[in-house]
Amino acid sequence: MWNLVYKEFAQIRTFLIQIIGFLGLAVAIFGRTVPAMMMSYICVYPVVAAMTLPQIVFGQEERGNTFVFLRALPIRPSEIVAAKYVVSALVTFAFVALLALLGPLGSLGGATLRAAVSTVTLASFVLAAVSYFLHFWLGAKSARVALLLLTFAAAIPMMLLVKMGSGGAAADISARFSRIVSLAGSPAGVGLAFALGLAIFFLSYAASSLLFTRRDLSQLP
Repeated sequence: MWNLVYKEFAQIRTFLIQIIGFLGLAVAIFGRTVPAMMMSYICVYPVVAAMTLPQIVFGQEERGNTFVFLRALPIRPSEIVAAKYVVSALVTFAFVALLALLGPLGSLGGATLRAAVSTVTLASFVLAAVSYFLHFWLGAKSARVALLLLTFAAAIPMMLLVKMGSGGAAADISARFSRIVSLAGSPAGVGLAFALGLAIFFLSYAASSLLFTRRDLSQLP
């Protein structure tokens, strides 16, 4: 199992080095001059990486046709799937830890920092779960299209909410959103975000494992 995890890290090391290097530059350039800009990168990158990492992983596997090779080895298909999920979980935990450590440097603290950690954690795990499931279900090329459509579909309600102004419905949504933000900024909210994110992540793993176990690899989509 852990040999598979090591293989996954070896395949994506270039991707991880690029992200770490870019974040390092953001901290070095904006850390003292524009802390808000630095924190925006640190908050956004984990979410973007969570959605794109499965694309990198699947691209490597399908390019080298290693899925067929791995299935020929005495390894349970569920372990092959689990290794990919473990890598994404470890990367997410590392990014969240970085956010928690650098938050005070970016003038984030207390409830604001906890809310940022809750939001980034939940969004990262949910997006990684959706992305992996779509890749195991549809294959790399179709999954990219499906993710673009989902992103566009999610953006439309957000734009509509912005255009609604300060009407009654908008005020009601704003009040509910304030309560969510208040919960996210509490210690209980952080724990809930981790628990909910990991639960969705595990459900995605179970579904992906079932799909991969039953899939005929000679007919990958």
